[in-house]
Amino acid sequence: MKRLHEYLEKNKAIIYINSVEECIETFSRSGNLSSTFGYFRGHSNSDYALISTLDRFGNDEYGQNEKLLIRQFKKSALNFLKSNQLPTTAFEWLALMQHYGVPTRLLDLTTSPYIALYFAVCDFENKNDGAVWRINPSLLHEGSIIKLQHTDFPYKLSMHGFHQPELLSEEYFVEIFLSGKYEVCFILEPEKAEQRLYQQQGAFLVSSGRGVATDNILAEVMFELINMKSYKYGGGKKKGFWDWNIVKVIIPSKIKKQLFLQLLDMNINSSTLFPDLSGAAKYVTEFVKCSEYIGNRWNLMKIT
Repeated sequence: MKRLHEYLEKNKAIIYINSVEECIETFSRSGNLSSTFGYFRGHSNSDYALISTLDRFGNDEYGQNEKLLIRQFKKSALNFLKSNQLPTTAFEWLALMQHYGVPTRLLDLTTSPYIALYFAVCDFENKNDGAVWRINPSLLHEGSIIKLQHTDFPYKLSMHGFHQPELLSEEYFVEIFLSGKYEVCFILEPEKAEQRLYQQQGAFLVSSGRGVATDNILAEVMFELINMKSYKYGGGKKKGFWDWNIVKVIIPSKIKKQLFLQLLDMNINSSTLFPDLSGAAKYVTEFVKCSEYIGNRWNLMKIT
């Protein structure tokens, strides 16, 4: 986390929100933050690091924990899935593991800043400030490709745009992410998204390397990009350009509940983000906790 924090401080990429109005404006399409396409992640505690569940699972310097988790999950899945339901690539297996809560190197992201904001404020009863992260996928991919070009990586990747369908193939994915040879990050979207991922407009930040936290790799990729003198955008000299490679927006705890109510009115809640009975049950609890919201709805019902 220290290395990524250094990057954010150096590039003035930490925003402190002061009011509900300022927050909504920041995340609106006309606001500065969303004027360029990006991927977002919400944290209920601003101190949380950008690391995967595999990072948190424990030191895995030689990748043995991950190999064992994958092997054991595959053995178990065979008892519950039909042959035509089984994943066919390593990435699909990791995405399925992530869905069922097994630690993986995948970090959940969304294309919606408001969905990320929901995850930052849904625990509005605690006193921790929340945070929403935004990552520029094109720059992340460009930095990662530059790093790969300085290694013995055997395949070619285009520098144009962030969408790289070949990364989903078995040979590319295993070589980049599971071999332990490289330290790069890419944002990947599964070709077949299960319903929850679809509802959350989801994707994954996928890091390579062994025993190195996702946030450290992310920082190193971006520092690599800044340090390239021949970088096509002028090495970050354009005013304000580097502010938006990675940005962290701090949401004060005192406005979390108000923002949560705003999101309820936008139909962003647990029942829409988790389209099953557990999501509906969680929504009932959230709804009852928001007494002011229920009062407004009840008054409107009595009037009509």
